[in-house]
Amino acid sequence: MNNEIVDMQYWLLKLDQHGNPELCDGPHCDRNGADKALYLIGRMGLSRGNERYAIGKLEITEPDRAEHKVNDDAVERIRMMVEWAGIRPLPQPPDSP
Repeated sequence: MNNEIVDMQYWLLKLDQHGNPELCDGPHCDRNGADKALYLIGRMGLSRGNERYAIGKLEITEPDRAEHKVNDDAVERIRMMVEWAGIRPLPQPPDSP
């Protein structure tokens, strides 16, 4: 598994009523950029005032394409149902099994 960080980004996040984040503005190279984005959104009148925001630090890494233990029988049954329904499966990435 490769956990090497490829990129680091800061994002302004809008939080829903449950506190779940949604990317709102970014990417920024530092936290200050995301803080400024919130300031600008407020100054331009683009926020209702009752919205909750947060700053998120996003580490971008390469995915681990190794095989993982899953229920292969269930996966195969679902794949057969997808084919039977006429839904075209998404193409597999070149490195996937």
